Amino acid sequence: MEYFVNRRKAFQGGGAPAYIEQVAAYQTAGGGNTIALDLTAGISAGDAVLVAIHCLIDVTSVTDSVGGNTWTEALFHDATANDDIHFFYSVLTNALADTDTVTINLAATTYVRKIVTAVSASGVSGIDVTADRVRPYTTDYTDSATTTGETLIFGAADWDSGTVSANVNSTTIATVAQSGNGYGSFYFESPSGGSLSSGLTLSGNTSGSVAWVSFN
Repeated sequence: MEYFVNRRKAFQGGGAPAYIEQVAAYQTAGGGNTIALDLTAGISAGDAVLVAIHCLIDVTSVTDSVGGNTWTEALFHDATANDDIHFFYSVLTNALADTDTVTINLAATTYVRKIVTAVSASGVSGIDVTADRVRPYTTDYTDSATTTGETLIFGAADWDSGTVSANVNSTTIATVAQSGNGYGSFYFESPSGGSLSSGLTLSGNTSGSVAWVSFN
């Protein structure tokens, strides 16, 4: 099961980073050392593409079918018992159309769960801060970091079976009951710098993790 949720906290004016839309729905892939992510919407030059990848194989690089765009790994989250989460992004030099493809290149061809989604955003210049944490079978958690100025948070979560409540600054943004492995993403527009936390409340004998990147 998947979820994609959002919460707009305040109007974003000027050149502040802002979410535009989801440009690739969650898709899975089995064997093979590449994942071809088909876009569902185009992205203009100057806007950013943010990608979350859940898998147990190292991601060596991300490329696109147009070329001339630089893709950077923003965060690698080592989830131990669950899928690792990789975040990549590109502030596009060359626009991508909805007929173009973003390719995830992997270090091995082993058949494991590989799940990818992507969103577009405006006003992104780089990475502000990152945060991530693994939740064992014992306690719930939140994960905090101090952001600088107006930022856009793009995050992802991965968990075993159980009931999951995702939250940002103690505000619930999604509750999902899952009988097998679950995964999902969220975004949050922060109007000013300061401490920001996101997390999962997990009910049942389950483990999970949450990770996010703040873009400025």
